[in-house]
Amino acid sequence: MPSTKPRTTRTAAAQRRKANAARSPQNGLSPRRSNKVSDYVALDIVRDIVSRNLKPGDKLPPEPEMLRQYQVSRSTLREAMRVLEVQGLVHSRQIGRAHV
Repeated sequence: MPSTKPRTTRTAAAQRRKANAARSPQNGLSPRRSNKVSDYVALDIVRDIVSRNLKPGDKLPPEPEMLRQYQVSRSTLREAMRVLEVQGLVHSRQIGRAHV
């Protein structure tokens, strides 16, 4: 026998999914995670690459210089570089030195 209790139009889970979809990237496949400091550093590095008109194969500054420039910890800088490497924007040939 069907329940006489009125059905709500949206369950709590459905409301969460809708809220996450509104915040997710355009493809809507995954909820958006909060930005980390390394995400902002990666964005700054990309902006610097563009503003300096660096071409593929050009060297980025050495790690100690980038640490001073972006004023972050070594682990944060390395995580930002990994983000850019996964995206195919930079690649590391040796520790502490990367190329566009």
